[in-house]
Amino acid sequence: MTQLLNGENAAIKAAQALSEHIYTYKPITSPSTNIWDKTAGQTVLTQDLASRLHSRTHASALLSADGLIAAIPHLYKLAAEKTGVVLHVSAENSQQTFADFSNVMAVRQSGLTLLSSSTVQEAYDLAVIAHVVAIKTSTPILHFFDSKRIANEYATIEQVDASVLTQLVSSEDLERFKSIETAQPNQTAYLQYKQKQQEGDNEVDVYAAVQEAMVQFASLTGRQYAPLEYSGHAEAERVIIAMGAGATVVEKSVDAIRNKDKDAKVGILKARLYRPWSDTDFLAALPSTIQRLAVLEPCQDFTSTWNPLFLDVAAAYQTAEDNDVEIISGQYGVNTNDFTPSQVAAVLKELEKSDFQRKFVVSDLAIESELEVVSPNTEEFVVVGNEALAIQYGEAAVTAGKYAQVYTIQVKGEAVSHVRVSTVAGSLIPSLIANGKTVRLEKTDAGFSVVADATAADKLTGEPAPAVAPVTAASVAVETPYIKMLDQVFQDRLEIANAVNSASVWSRDEQTPNAAAPEFGYGKIVNKIQERARFIDGVEALVNGNKLETEAYKALSQWLIAIKSDKSNAKAVEKAAEAVLATVTDEYIVKNKDLLVSKSNWLIGSDSWAYDLGQSGIHHVISQGENVNMLIVETLPYSSEIAREQRKKDVGLYAMNFGSVYVASVAVYSSYTGVLHALMEADAYNGPSIVLAYLPQPTDQLDPVFTLKETKVSVDNGSWPLYRWNPALELEGKEAFSLDSQRIKKDLEKFLERENHFSQIVAQNPDLSTLLVSSLETDVQKRHGELKRKAREDFAKLLSGLGGANGPPLTVMFGSDNGNAEGVAKKIATRAKSRGLQVKLMAMDDYADVQELANETNVVFIVSTAGQGEMPSNSREFWKALNGLIVGDVNLAELNYAVFGMGDSHYWPREEDAIFYNRPGKLIDAKLETLGATRLCELGLGDDQDADGFETALGVWQPEFWKALGVKDVGAEDDEPKLTDDQMKINSNYLRGTIAEDLLDESTGAIGEINGKLLKFHGSYGQDDRDIREERKKMGLEKAFSFMIRVRMPGGVSSPAQWLAMDELADKYANGAIKLTTRQAFQLHGILKKNLRTTIRGINHSLLSTLAACGDVNRNIMITPVTEIPEVHEQVQQFGYEIMEHLAPKTNAYHEIWLADEQVAGNAVQDHEPLYGPTYLPRKFKIVIAVPPNNDVDIFAHDLGYIAIIENKKVIGYNVTIGGGMGMTHGNKKTYPRPANVVGYVPAELAVKCGEAVMTTQRDYGDRTNRKHARFKYTIDTYGLDFIKNEIETRMGVKFEEAKPYEFKDNADRYGWTKGLDDKWHFVMFIENGKIKDWPDFQPKSGLKELAQWHKGEFRLSPNQHLVIANVPEADLEKTKALLAKYKMDNLAFTGLRLNAMACVALPTCGLAMAESERYLPKLVGLLENAVEAAGLRDDAITIRMTGCPNGCARPYLAEIAFVGKAPNAYNVYLGGGHKGERLNKLYKESLREEEILNEINPIIKRYAAERLPEEPFGDFVIRAGYVKKTITGTDFHEL
Repeated sequence: MTQLLNGENAAIKAAQALSEHIYTYKPITSPSTNIWDKTAGQTVLTQDLASRLHSRTHASALLSADGLIAAIPHLYKLAAEKTGVVLHVSAENSQQTFADFSNVMAVRQSGLTLLSSSTVQEAYDLAVIAHVVAIKTSTPILHFFDSKRIANEYATIEQVDASVLTQLVSSEDLERFKSIETAQPNQTAYLQYKQKQQEGDNEVDVYAAVQEAMVQFASLTGRQYAPLEYSGHAEAERVIIAMGAGATVVEKSVDAIRNKDKDAKVGILKARLYRPWSDTDFLAALPSTIQRLAVLEPCQDFTSTWNPLFLDVAAAYQTAEDNDVEIISGQYGVNTNDFTPSQVAAVLKELEKSDFQRKFVVSDLAIESELEVVSPNTEEFVVVGNEALAIQYGEAAVTAGKYAQVYTIQVKGEAVSHVRVSTVAGSLIPSLIANGKTVRLEKTDAGFSVVADATAADKLTGEPAPAVAPVTAASVAVETPYIKMLDQVFQDRLEIANAVNSASVWSRDEQTPNAAAPEFGYGKIVNKIQERARFIDGVEALVNGNKLETEAYKALSQWLIAIKSDKSNAKAVEKAAEAVLATVTDEYIVKNKDLLVSKSNWLIGSDSWAYDLGQSGIHHVISQGENVNMLIVETLPYSSEIAREQRKKDVGLYAMNFGSVYVASVAVYSSYTGVLHALMEADAYNGPSIVLAYLPQPTDQLDPVFTLKETKVSVDNGSWPLYRWNPALELEGKEAFSLDSQRIKKDLEKFLERENHFSQIVAQNPDLSTLLVSSLETDVQKRHGELKRKAREDFAKLLSGLGGANGPPLTVMFGSDNGNAEGVAKKIATRAKSRGLQVKLMAMDDYADVQELANETNVVFIVSTAGQGEMPSNSREFWKALNGLIVGDVNLAELNYAVFGMGDSHYWPREEDAIFYNRPGKLIDAKLETLGATRLCELGLGDDQDADGFETALGVWQPEFWKALGVKDVGAEDDEPKLTDDQMKINSNYLRGTIAEDLLDESTGAIGEINGKLLKFHGSYGQDDRDIREERKKMGLEKAFSFMIRVRMPGGVSSPAQWLAMDELADKYANGAIKLTTRQAFQLHGILKKNLRTTIRGINHSLLSTLAACGDVNRNIMITPVTEIPEVHEQVQQFGYEIMEHLAPKTNAYHEIWLADEQVAGNAVQDHEPLYGPTYLPRKFKIVIAVPPNNDVDIFAHDLGYIAIIENKKVIGYNVTIGGGMGMTHGNKKTYPRPANVVGYVPAELAVKCGEAVMTTQRDYGDRTNRKHARFKYTIDTYGLDFIKNEIETRMGVKFEEAKPYEFKDNADRYGWTKGLDDKWHFVMFIENGKIKDWPDFQPKSGLKELAQWHKGEFRLSPNQHLVIANVPEADLEKTKALLAKYKMDNLAFTGLRLNAMACVALPTCGLAMAESERYLPKLVGLLENAVEAAGLRDDAITIRMTGCPNGCARPYLAEIAFVGKAPNAYNVYLGGGHKGERLNKLYKESLREEEILNEINPIIKRYAAERLPEEPFGDFVIRAGYVKKTITGTDFHEL
């Protein structure tokens, strides 16, 4: 029967026919009847398949080569027990390469018979032969074939009829096999020897059995096979031996060569039976005329210089004492994605050379000409992205009597299927189709049509990208950041002497792999040091010989002084070396000129070097005292307590004990500058140095966000301390040890303050120290928990006593992330106290011991829902402990409980996600019931979708709860009146509050809630690092509180002096980075409370301000930074300054708190706010100024916008827009984004007055009762646009004129160089997500700092988070370009997708973030770029934006593609925003994760490339194509 099958399925077909049971590593086709009329059993096992095969049932297994190494013990046992099983192995590696037999070769000595197939037909036929031999000889057989070219290659094969198979192996053969007892290997050496003596003559000749089976198979089927098969010229002189699919490529190539030249004395020996190996048969199969033999193998043996088959071939000739044949070894396929006929021709050419390479990689050989192998009547083409249809086409060809071949590889993330169809019988060559057309297959009723597909062809570069050498994710991560830094710091001086990420310091140089001596790494450096020492002696002799010219003598003398200086100065030595080369012509000096410069010698290793320190190369390097630097990269995460307990030996501590070793512990994701300092200090230190570099990695993939989080946690909790130990400083009388971990340093300082007093006590009581040290580690956590619990209980008793509480006890516990559940819990606790209950209130995780619930009387839980039905962060430990209890662990018979859950029934809209709704509350309620507690009242479920949100259900649940407790219902009138935001502002005395007093409180890193709200008006937010929140909680520490500061700077304009001030403040007080925000402002993160005043004062000293950068006021004004008409920018910028000053708050509180030397307390000063009044605005207010044709400020996203109208290069007035806004709340359709309305035109002289009129209208009509409904957009929709417009006109004193014509073309930045006024230039540079920070491969912060020191123009921040180097004088243009190039800041070679991407900050500092944004978008863009580039859209601008929550800081709802965080790693996807920023997008899919995002977006991109209209933007296309509806205004945003 003829059929189109791949090699793996072909082998399975044979196995099903000839096995009683089949084990597989993946599901296979449905069970079938074997030739003995029984159904072969099938078992899918993902691991340890080989261990299941020890029985007398004739079994077979389908294995991946990946599992062979782990199965080696079982393979030896199978061979020893003579278990007649057949293992069909798909040989592969993890790359898209041609072939890799490395793992198969690793088990070649296990005693199994090894059969190799070189075509899909052979995979079937040799599978049959393998089963026949296994049954008849009770021999285990490993039948292997290439994964990419046979296992997954579909080809036409002829199957053998069952009647023929029964002639090969009968039921009697099977019964005879089953009757043989499994051989039990004797355990002692003597018994094994005796057993072999007894077996002696009974040993089965497996080689002969295979030959016999092949002959019998040929007689029945006509298909001839031999263990070793030669084809080619009878008197061949050059022969290639190969196995697997590669042998087929060689065979086809040799045939093609001989068809062109019948006298070509070339041949091919195809090895099918590799074990057992017969030297006699091998030599007999080859022509006696052979002179040179090339052994080609897809194998990489790391334990040997030569590959396995080569060693067998060489041994055969040595045994025969034939030394006349030259044998060479070639590797193919392991690291490349193809093996071609032209490469075979190149191998044969290599055999002709007199200076041939003894060992080579085939892909490195030069290709002289292409060798055509495929016959002209063979149809060849490539199909992109539709493998299933390509296979169907092949099946149709087979049905039509033709011979087909289909195999698929991955190219740039796309499935690319190579299809060949021939009318000639036989296998087709498994090489890639090099020059075939790229087509699109279309299936019709009449069959298939093949249509040329130019779009798909453009995706490919002619050939798939070459595969890279297989490298683990961890090794890439270990090498990249730190090696880049070494390269940047030391450049030409850098000398890395060993293989990067190697197992020891003895590893060879990666660049010179032939240097295989084990001492090569360290020995190479020592040899260089000794060589240089001899060179220095030679120079001294030359100088002392008095035979030099004066200038040469002077230069060499200066060099000797520099080289022998006690203080190592590489720059001084380099300068002296340059002088020597310029003046000295002596042959000895010129010949050894490389030794003039001091090299920076490094050995780079992995964390495995930390094992067995005393016996390791590390010890050897340290003890020898040579000037060798070691960089050891630690990749294991230490954030968890378990990981810390299992930590390896401390290399740093070990090295410091020597006293003469420089040691540093660094982490690039914590302190980039710290790493730089350590590398430079290590290089400068004259002796051995060790730099321990932290780069924690997940086990399965590269994940920069994981690495960042783990680094922060480990540095923060002290498991990876940052420090430097420099013995050279001791000689200078300085402290050798410096601690760079800021939080540890702070704790240590507090400890040292008490050190003197403590020392005196210890001196008086010597035993005290030992007692404290021994007990501290075991008791501290227990004592801390007891004290914490006692403090809560005492405080509760105190409150109860003060309040005269004598009612029943009530414990109120909450789990809350955003504060709502905590607020409800506090309200219930307050009401309970007012009715005399004895109340305790706490977060669930603050409840010390879950077993104590047995001693409680009444407990109520108020718990919200996080993520996908997860517990809030402050309740997870409690739930973990509670959920771990089983009935009987604790007696809760006396406990009464109630639960009120809070969630959103529409947050996860898919039907299968309904389980996430209020899941935490449901879990707690059910668990307590299971444990025997008594429910006070039914579970309450608050739903954000109800009319009043969770308050609706709370109003129903509370009366039942109070009734169950036996107290009367308590109404809202008993609650303390809620402090509204307006009342808070009034009480604050014009934004003073008690901020000044709060700043002086050193007991906490945070400030109070009310002062936190007021602080926003001053330009700062309180935050905490959410990456380390959980870890600090476990340690009993408060959150890692810090503050963000935002700068108010209209149009984002900054002078070079101001830039330098911000750079210094970022390094000194912030986290070392400057953030360019989506509103053209500087932002600093990570400022501690104690540094907050100093930082804001420093900003003001640079003539910038933070006042009104946040808060319920007019915030920073955005302005187009580079205008198409250069003269216009100065005009709109001046207007921006004017309106900012006019609408700025006038309170003196800012000056008093942050700038004055003495702060005014209390209400001594009474201010007046002429525009705002004491309650300021209902919510924030945002103004932008756009200059057509560029809408980079996204004018329709803001409360008030001005569109500049220009005549004769002068701004004559503005079209005014009102009512735009981005923020909304997931699941709450009462909230929505809204595009602004154009309401008319005002002359330039009325623009400021217009702004006042608009803002005061919002001041007086905005909703002050509901902050979610307080933005100007809702005011307009509540009162109507006409009413609001009329009110503005009344306040302005004039009517709006009709809007003037204008046109926007896009909302992107104008990248690159543009010319401004007065021969000055502007350069818009790309800063991904606005983060100015030094990275290992990109240092914009250092580069911009250097530029600011001499730049005479401005820095302008763009609305899309990029940077404009503005007003560069013509005289400085080339100098500026050179500096930009030096730091790679001139690089704009990014895809249109990346150039138009924008993200908010989100995690870890934003308290509102539900998912990653800034840290994740670059990765997601990279994944989407694969589809974009494959579709030929690399340079097409598609606006893509991401936010971590729905509040819209990155203006996502105007993007053509938007991702809005909904839960960790889950995003709502919006499509269809206007490319000019004029139209809102629409929800496309909810709650998608990365894989789902790619599955949804990639096909849309492909379709867009194929079907878009001329000049049609992506946002317009998705609407036309029906993916989403068009959004007209905010009120229809949620209408899908």
